[in-house]
Amino acid sequence: MLLKILSSYPKRLGNSSISIMSKRNIARRFVEVFEGFWFRLHGFKPLHVFILRLIRVRCLRDNESITRNLLTRALPWDPLINTDGPTLDIYCLVAEKDLDLLEFTLPSLLNISSNPVRKIFIVAPESLESQVKAICQKLAFQCIFISDECLLENFSLDPRQFKSGHPKMLMLKYLAAMHSDLENVLVVDGDTVFLKPRQWLTAEQKLIVVSQELHLFHLDYCSDFFGIDSRDNLGFTTQSQVLSKSDINGIAEHVGGLTALAMNFSEIYENFNSRKDQRYFPAEWQLACGWSNEFNERRTAWGSYSNLGISREIFFVLMKKNGFLNYSSDCSKFLQSLVPNLGSISLHGYK
Repeated sequence: MLLKILSSYPKRLGNSSISIMSKRNIARRFVEVFEGFWFRLHGFKPLHVFILRLIRVRCLRDNESITRNLLTRALPWDPLINTDGPTLDIYCLVAEKDLDLLEFTLPSLLNISSNPVRKIFIVAPESLESQVKAICQKLAFQCIFISDECLLENFSLDPRQFKSGHPKMLMLKYLAAMHSDLENVLVVDGDTVFLKPRQWLTAEQKLIVVSQELHLFHLDYCSDFFGIDSRDNLGFTTQSQVLSKSDINGIAEHVGGLTALAMNFSEIYENFNSRKDQRYFPAEWQLACGWSNEFNERRTAWGSYSNLGISREIFFVLMKKNGFLNYSSDCSKFLQSLVPNLGSISLHGYK
């Protein structure tokens, strides 16, 4: 049976060779076989949480844990479906490495939300503005460009205080939530193609996406620096989450303001990267969602991540082979026919 599962995997991703698939992707393909069964159990969320509380052993927290994959993917994709929801702004963070992907990732944002979308912002370095705008013009994609530098300046943060790009990227996501005049915004990464919509927010509830990934140094960071109780043993490291202005304000105030938060992100990251202290790693999604779980007035609805990471090379070969130059409606239908149980495909540069 296992051989049958593995041999069927490349067919779902354009007849790619199994030898270039990561272990994590193989594990997720294994999980997909059982999704039909597990999704029928999605009403038993307390059971999932109970089992997640039991698997606190470090070896079971690994990214390739079949147990965690099964349990998190068993959560419903759209738990707030058929409800009225408020308007959202979308903020998409783009780096130079993402430029080649934008003709696929940006149009897919139009399919990401059942909530009405008011505006779409692209947050990118000032040096990329002309290239990003040219791509948007080519796609006839309506958006508002805001540079990293401008966003930082709006909140009196100096880009030079970030010694590396990672903590700055974490901070930019939080500033996006602060930039909008709405209480809640949908923040997404620019290297992900979104395949189907869902309801992110209602007047009473907020969707939080539960990922397959969970790291001890994320949980300990949130617990020891921000007092967040991670008793549910849930991970929130994804490529899309609703961030709430009140949550980000609370997180910042806890450490003394936005400047202090930026310093915290930078110092913890540098300590980890230099191996000075690897007990903690700053995790923007884990922190924001953990804080929201405990302190947000809206009740939380948990949803499945249902994401698959593949290499960009595989993706572009697949698109070229089938004649797709961008994410058209036909391309959308094609991808959904290949991976009907997935909600998104991430195209990280390191895969």
